[in-house]
Formats: sequence, structure tokens, C-alpha cells
Amino acid sequence: KKFSFKGRLLIKEGLNVDSFKGVVSLVKSVLLMTFCFELVGVILSFIVFVQDYPPLHALGNSIFHSIAAFNNSGFDVLGGLQNLIPYRDDVLLNLTTCGLIIFGGIGFLVILDVMKQKRFKKLTLHSKVVITSSIVLIVVGTLLLKATEDISWLGAFFQSVSARTAGFSTYTIGEFTNAGLFVLCVL
Repeated sequence: KKFSFKGRLLIKEGLNVDSFKGVVSLVKSVLLMTFCFELVGVILSFIVFVQDYPPLHALGNSIFHSIAAFNNSGFDVLGGLQNLIPYRDDVLLNLTTCGLIIFGGIGFLVILDVMKQKRFKKLTLHSKVVITSSIVLIVVGTLLLKATEDISWLGAFFQSVSARTAGFSTYTIGEFTNAGLFVLCVL
């Protein structure tokens, strides 16, 4: 479908691009990228959820969870305020969720820049700042959470990734110490 000038202007402003050139192909890339990331998330989440739920229910959980993680919305898929606590030790689900959160959080322009340039030195300043600050926040957050809370390294990593934007949890946040809560607030 063709985009009107107003539609192109909205897309240009919404995606923070400099010109109207390539706006339609950018939208196609964003949609394809979103579909691919979420599809991989659905497949990997399904492997975990199908062990505890009937296949159709597991598929529904996987789809909803993948979309929520990639969009950094953090909806409790399982209900009953349990979030992902029953899966705190499941490496596959934790890393899948973290990957979706990270890639959804750094944004499409950074991912496209990385795919295009393939080398850190050639990336735009925006991409370098986003990637560097994300890595620093995740690493520092993981180390501080591990130091302040009695949780696993996987749990510290997961909470560090999730704390900034996503809202998922594999531990009951209400049971964290004041130091741990401070770390989550700072992240």
C-alpha cells in the first residue's frame, strides 16, 4: 500500500530518521524483523511451556510471552501474579526472554545498523551509544544484584535486563533487600 505524505511524515518522526528516502522499505524491514524475532521467541518459549501446559495453551502462552518480551511490556503470561517465577531456573526461557527484551529495547535502527555495518567501528554514534550503555547497564546491574541479593547469576542477569524496561520477574521483588530494590530503581 502506498503511504500518503502525512503517513510518511509520521513514520519518519516515529522512527527518528532524517529523510523520507527509504521510509517504506524501512517499515517493511521493521515488520519483517519483528516477525522474525517474535517467531524465534515463540518457538523457544514453546519448548519450555509445552512441558507444563497442553500444546494449544503452551502455544498461546508462547505467542503472548514473545510479543510481550520483544515489546518490553512485561505482561504476566501465567496469571496469578507469578510472572516467570516458576521458571527462574529454566535457562532456555530466561535467555530467550532476555534476548527478546534486549533486541526489542535497543531498537530497529540499531539492529539494522549492526546488520549493515557488521563492525562496531563503522556503526553510527547512536548505535555505539545504545549498545555500549546497554552492555554497561546489564553487566553492572547483574554484578550489583548478585552482590546485594541471594539469587543465582542467571536470576541477577535476568533481573538486570528486565528492570530497565520490561517488568518481567523471576524472583519476588517484594522480598528483595533495600539495597537490591535501590539497584533495580537505578537501573
